[in-house]
Amino acid sequence: MDELGVKDPEIEFNRWLEERETILRMNKELNAKSTRGGARGRAIQSPAEGIEE
Repeated sequence: MDELGVKDPEIEFNRWLEERETILRMNKELNAKSTRGGARGRAIQSPAEGIEE
Protein backbone atom coordinates (compact mmCIF):
# COMPACT_ATOMS: atom_id res chain seq x y z
CA MET A 1 0.00 0.00 0.00
CA ASP A 2 2.99 2.28 0.49
CA GLU A 3 3.40 2.61 -3.29
CA LEU A 4 -0.09 4.18 -3.34
CA GLY A 5 0.92 6.67 -0.66
CA VAL A 6 -1.04 4.91 2.08
CA LYS A 7 1.06 4.55 5.21
CA ASP A 8 -1.68 3.30 7.54
CA PRO A 9 -4.61 1.48 5.87
CA GLU A 10 -6.78 1.72 8.99
CA ILE A 11 -6.44 5.52 9.19
CA GLU A 12 -7.08 5.79 5.45
CA PHE A 13 -10.20 3.64 5.76
CA ASN A 14 -11.50 5.74 8.67
CA ARG A 15 -11.00 8.92 6.63
CA TRP A 16 -12.86 7.35 3.72
CA LEU A 17 -15.68 6.24 6.02
CA GLU A 18 -16.06 9.73 7.52
CA GLU A 19 -16.09 11.29 4.05
CA ARG A 20 -18.69 8.78 2.86
CA GLU A 21 -20.93 9.47 5.86
CA THR A 22 -20.64 13.21 5.25
CA ILE A 23 -21.59 12.80 1.58
CA LEU A 24 -24.56 10.55 2.42
CA ARG A 25 -25.78 13.07 5.02
CA MET A 26 -25.45 15.93 2.51
CA ASN A 27 -27.36 13.94 -0.13
CA LYS A 28 -30.11 13.14 2.37
CA GLU A 29 -30.44 16.84 3.30
CA LEU A 30 -30.45 17.87 -0.36
CA ASN A 31 -33.13 15.31 -1.23
CA ALA A 32 -35.24 16.43 1.74
CA LYS A 33 -35.04 20.06 0.56
CA SER A 34 -35.95 19.20 -3.04
CA THR A 35 -39.01 17.14 -2.05
CA ARG A 36 -40.28 19.46 0.67
CA GLY A 37 -42.54 21.35 -1.77
CA GLY A 38 -44.31 18.22 -2.96
CA ALA A 39 -43.61 15.60 -5.58
CA ARG A 40 -40.46 16.02 -7.61
CA GLY A 41 -40.79 16.76 -11.29
CA ARG A 42 -39.05 14.68 -13.92
CA ALA A 43 -35.78 16.07 -15.20
CA ILE A 44 -36.34 14.94 -18.78
CA GLN A 45 -39.33 14.23 -20.94
CA SER A 46 -39.38 11.14 -23.08
CA PRO A 47 -39.74 11.85 -26.82
CA ALA A 48 -43.22 10.30 -27.01
CA GLU A 49 -44.61 12.45 -24.19
CA GLY A 50 -44.25 15.71 -26.09
CA ILE A 51 -46.13 14.51 -29.19
CA GLU A 52 -49.81 15.36 -29.52
CA GLU A 53 -52.00 13.60 -32.04
